[in-house]
Amino acid sequence: MDTVKRRKQASHEVATIAGACDARQLFSRYVVRRQPVKFSGVDCEVESEKFQIDKIVDYLGYDGALKVERRDAHGFGGGRQRQDMFLGELVEKLRGGDDSYYLTTQYEREEIEEGEEEEDESEEESEEIDEGDAENSGIDNNIFGENDAEDEDDENNHSDENDENNSPSSSSLPAPLHDDYIDLSPEEVSYRVRELFQPPLTPHKLPVSPSLFPTLVPQQINLWMGRCNKRASSVELDESRPDLGLGRYVPNGQSSGLHHDHADNLYILVSGRKRFTIFPPSSGPSLATVGTIRTIYDTGVIDYEHDEKAPFWRHIRDDGALETEVLRWKSDRNEPIDETVILQEEERLQQASSPNSAIQNSPASAPPSFSTIPPALLHADELDEKNQKLVAAFASKTYPELSAVPRYTVWLQKGEMLYLPAGWFHEVTSFGDNENDIHIAINYWFAPPNAPSFDSPYKDNYWPSDFARTREAVSEWSLEEN
Repeated sequence: MDTVKRRKQASHEVATIAGACDARQLFSRYVVRRQPVKFSGVDCEVESEKFQIDKIVDYLGYDGALKVERRDAHGFGGGRQRQDMFLGELVEKLRGGDDSYYLTTQYEREEIEEGEEEEDESEEESEEIDEGDAENSGIDNNIFGENDAEDEDDENNHSDENDENNSPSSSSLPAPLHDDYIDLSPEEVSYRVRELFQPPLTPHKLPVSPSLFPTLVPQQINLWMGRCNKRASSVELDESRPDLGLGRYVPNGQSSGLHHDHADNLYILVSGRKRFTIFPPSSGPSLATVGTIRTIYDTGVIDYEHDEKAPFWRHIRDDGALETEVLRWKSDRNEPIDETVILQEEERLQQASSPNSAIQNSPASAPPSFSTIPPALLHADELDEKNQKLVAAFASKTYPELSAVPRYTVWLQKGEMLYLPAGWFHEVTSFGDNENDIHIAINYWFAPPNAPSFDSPYKDNYWPSDFARTREAVSEWSLEEN
């Protein structure tokens, strides 16, 4: 039996909930057990019809500039600089048949850095601003992903990996602002609202916390929008290249690349079709991650070694929180901590960021949470016969453990949702539907719960205390807007 057939036989399906859904039962059956689940015919509290391509511009009413990905070679996230574009411009291009643009995560940090760069230039200063200082500078380590994965914009990565299934807690956002005792400033209100509701989304259009997961802490809400025109399923393979020249190529669709996130994900498909090929966190050692896995927690959260493969990585807890940020939070509350841990990390990051360091002068690499396995290997049965044989031989030689790893396949149609716990590896292929070739999705990222209680799903108050300020910021923002 060849490799392709063995992989095909090993594919399973996740559980599906249809109709009414009780949040407590959902928590006990899936969230606590860290199991994915698909929702079909379940109210998602998103007015999907207003997010369709012909209505979304008027409905959102967002007039600011957005950062838009450009396709490179076989996919997105290849490190090309993102382009400024207004929502109306993007929609016009997508409706006109252009599938080279993709709307992914929008980072407040990116805007701040650009503003600083402009200020530096005006003062004729020569110091350049690095786009990233840490593989996981995320909300607390990086939550975000289908193309970060659709955006795992690891700031210290020199690259702009993009993934809907890239989370904000490990590589894209700054650490939480945890001071519970200081009144919110207008700047903090704006910052918190924009970090939770990623532009062009606003609190007027979506709930802060979906009723399916009322006690989980939301970290970020994203909009993903692109187009995938139909293409020939054949591809010219180059046996002289380490990946056969496959890149992120998949037949007939656009791939996020195989990766995992550090946050729980509720993925809501507004239009188009998506295919999730997923693997449990325990499969990590067999999936050729870029980084060196240090720990796979019971929550599914995966921590990495900070080594030459991930020099800016900062260690995380089982709830995705950066260990050193938790220490700072405890220190603010006059709890005893070992300050040497913080000082050692600061020194290590400073050395890695030095202009003369080997790291700064090394080629860009993908985030540690990405796999080096080309997505086409997961869908080799869709290739033509000649390429199937080449890919099967390549997979058997280069990734011998892949064929034995248990995998699941989840298809999402318009209006369906998927809950994917942190740490589950996934490759997401986007397709159009019978109406057009446009795909639009919304996703919520949550801090991974590490306690079994529905009412108190976190062992300490680190995430809940920060979210209390974010909720207050959203309330103040809404009052100012009304």
